[in-house]
Amino acid sequence: MFNNFRPIAPTHLPGFHFSSALAIKALSSSKTCPADIKSLSWESALVDAILAFPEFVKPILSACKEPTTSLAGLPLFALHEADSHEHSLFLRLAAVYSDRSKLLWTGNTAALRAAIQTANARASSPSPPPEPAALRAATFSYLQSSALYLTVHLGDFSDAAGSLPADLLNAPVGAAEPPPPPAEAIGMGGALAEFLRTLLPWNGVPGAAAGAGGAGM
Repeated sequence: MFNNFRPIAPTHLPGFHFSSALAIKALSSSKTCPADIKSLSWESALVDAILAFPEFVKPILSACKEPTTSLAGLPLFALHEADSHEHSLFLRLAAVYSDRSKLLWTGNTAALRAAIQTANARASSPSPPPEPAALRAATFSYLQSSALYLTVHLGDFSDAAGSLPADLLNAPVGAAEPPPPPAEAIGMGGALAEFLRTLLPWNGVPGAAAGAGGAGM
């Protein structure tokens, strides 16, 4: 089962950056906080996360039952909407993250709104900071190349009907087949796993119908 195991870099998961800001905020107020954590600014970490992944802001606020009408028209949220494929991927991740972490953000929405205004001011400046854009590009490239999060599973949501992203509401729901492993990674164990996978009811075998008909059985 570990033939195709691969580590996932947490720094390339958008939700990690939002949760890290909250972790720094919580640890900084502790008497036993390590010195290296005290030297970090959770406000700056949160602003950078918003600049890199603004798609996460509205879902987090909505999950916390907070209004989002005041965010309409902010330049911050129009930065990346032109790239629909990239924008859609991060929206899907944001929907899952906000549903899973809403209890963490309840009580921190005021800090989030303050960070939104700071991030919007920086995004609207003549020379916005390049680091968030670089992080976004690297994250999208990583997720694409590793074939992560190509699908969204209903089990990711506590209230699937109300939380599914709009572009998936009318999509057929079924068992999602993971991408096949690279050909060079299939050894004896991999070959057996591939054979067993073809026996699953939702896996069609190309040419099976034609083969059966041609056999005259």
